[in-house]
Amino acid sequence: MIYQGVIITNASGKIGGSVWSHNRGGPYVRTNTFPTGGPSSEQTVMRQAMTDTNQGWRDLSAVNRARWALHTLANPRENRIGEEHPIGAWPEYAKANLLRAYATAWLDIPILPVVASPPKDQHGHTPLSQISVAAIADTDTTAELTFSEADRWWSLAGSGLCIFVSGAQTPTTNYFRGPWTLMYAVDNGESSPATIPLPAAAVAGTRLFFKARASDSWGQLSPPAYTHVDVG
Repeated sequence: MIYQGVIITNASGKIGGSVWSHNRGGPYVRTNTFPTGGPSSEQTVMRQAMTDTNQGWRDLSAVNRARWALHTLANPRENRIGEEHPIGAWPEYAKANLLRAYATAWLDIPILPVVASPPKDQHGHTPLSQISVAAIADTDTTAELTFSEADRWWSLAGSGLCIFVSGAQTPTTNYFRGPWTLMYAVDNGESSPATIPLPAAAVAGTRLFFKARASDSWGQLSPPAYTHVDVG
């Protein structure tokens, strides 16, 4: 639980039976709930990716562990309530590699190799321009997604762009929080637009949301880019 002030005005995390969070409308509190049923196949792959990333850290050389330690001290990150502090060598390594391990395993396309050593001269986010999706018709099973070939990730070997897609939503839904399904990873140098498979055939009168996140050859993640399309 992270909070500021004796009278709490800004908080993020769980306490007792409540979850404190925020969205575009501001801070809010909701009841903590617990999922039922077993994990999906995608969740199982993600858990394995977490295990593999943890093992990757254990297998790192002492030199590379020391590099991650120096990297995190030199580059504090902002937490959920706006305070900056180093997150630690292992979290930095995991932040750089977990999405890469997950995408490689879930999509079975090994285009995102493990990043063993942190960037020497840059930290933070890799840039990502806005994405767009062409019109989608009823029963379509793919979408044409346009991205910028001028972004740094596109020209660097070992980089990629992960594309997530929502399930069908009502056309009045303006903000989608998940669950997202990772459907495609664009390899560096791949021409835009890319053909993205959909989780299911599109249905007229629904809305689909798309999220993209780039990982460059240093493992730096981009901020997410979003767009949505109403199925005609």
